[in-house]
Amino acid sequence: MTDPALELRQITKRFDAQTVVDRVDLVVPRNEVVGLVGESGSGKTTTGLMALRLIEPTGGKILLGGQDITGLSQKDLKPFRRQMQVVFQD
Repeated sequence: MTDPALELRQITKRFDAQTVVDRVDLVVPRNEVVGLVGESGSGKTTTGLMALRLIEPTGGKILLGGQDITGLSQKDLKPFRRQMQVVFQD
């Protein structure tokens, strides 16, 4: 069985005292399109930006192709970012 293209495990983001994304699990299978939907202010954009590591998560893990990219430096992230893209509704 192949690893998912992207996997978020218990991903969390807190800004000051406010938790905006709380322990989200998400698996995106290879060669699949996944839409993340929810009410305004529910954390969709923050989740997408954390998956790209454009916003650092407060907790959890981000795996791309089975490799943990959560703690990689910005320099080490460059080859992975070529494989990633978020398409916003707007």
